[in-house]
Amino acid sequence: MIGGPNGIKYDACFRQIENLFSEILDEIKLIHHEILDVTKFSWLENMLNFRNFVMELESMIKNLIDCIFDEIKNVEEGIEAIYALRRFKHRESLRDLLSRKWVQVWEMFDKEIENCNYNMILCESYYTPFQCHSKDVIMLCIKQYLERLFHIMIDMSDWIGDCAAET
Repeated sequence: MIGGPNGIKYDACFRQIENLFSEILDEIKLIHHEILDVTKFSWLENMLNFRNFVMELESMIKNLIDCIFDEIKNVEEGIEAIYALRRFKHRESLRDLLSRKWVQVWEMFDKEIENCNYNMILCESYYTPFQCHSKDVIMLCIKQYLERLFHIMIDMSDWIGDCAAET
């Protein structure tokens, strides 16, 4: 299941793609008896049609993944989307796309760190020495938030793989 405001729409698109694949696969199953018949060339033509159709479906999936990631605004949404799309990591071209999206999530995490750093600097300029406890609480919350995100990202690396953006 894909989360977010358009998750239901994306799930419906994925189901439609799966149904299209099932239909074309059923067509191939219907002519399985022609596989070893060397006098009929229709098998080769049918297999080429199947291959081309699978490439079209793959292109549809790539476009859908790009649409999903166009709407992702934070690290948690990115992780959720990649987790929902994990079934596609076995197809080489989709694995490459998911790897690029994984890099995109790490870049979001990097921006989140920069934003938190900016907020801590801003916090230091607004709090007087008498309010140091409030400042410490805010910094502790930010630290815990970043640590939680970092641990989630590292756990995701175990199954999606490492990327250059992690360093």
